[in-house]
Amino acid sequence: MDYIELIKNKIDDLLKEKNKENIVIAIDGDSASGKSTLALSLKTIYKDELAIIHIDDFYLENKGYIDMNNISSLVNGNINYKRLKEEVIDKLTNKDISSFSYSIFNCKTQQYNEKKEKINKKKKKIIIVEGSYSLNTNLLGKYFNYSIFLKFKDQKLQKERIMKRNPSNYEMFFSKWIILEKNYQSHYDIVKKCDYLINVSENNI
Repeated sequence: MDYIELIKNKIDDLLKEKNKENIVIAIDGDSASGKSTLALSLKTIYKDELAIIHIDDFYLENKGYIDMNNISSLVNGNINYKRLKEEVIDKLTNKDISSFSYSIFNCKTQQYNEKKEKINKKKKKIIIVEGSYSLNTNLLGKYFNYSIFLKFKDQKLQKERIMKRNPSNYEMFFSKWIILEKNYQSHYDIVKKCDYLINVSENNI
């Protein structure tokens, strides 16, 4: 049984267990490990019943209030957790709310999109919150019904993927963003907190 089938079986069991309620799945992991790819693979299975919320839409403005001179002490990355909790997590966990909207921040333009993203909880039985820092339960609470973490078995593969995807920002990834991710994962012991760990290799994702 491959990991997609295993996750699908778990989702199907949760849907039966929760009956008409929504289920929320968190997908966290290393940079370039395939978080978005996994979310999209599940979207092809469940189609209109599934919605994906990207953590990247909740970056802090002006690249946040991050003091890179003290990077070793930073554990919460570049995420606007306050907005994420108020606009998404609190709405997901409130059974009296049938739909909600949230703003999308574009970190390249440093502006919010004019159009908000809307989630209809009556139609979207499965909601995936995807991206690094998704499993920060200390700031978001335990909002998910199931959590997945993708971790590279070989750091060489991660470097190859990042070089291919972001050749112009390669050095910045490893001097800043990868360090921030590792700080967060270690500080909150994220790997041990997840329900399902996928060890990423060239053969599986």
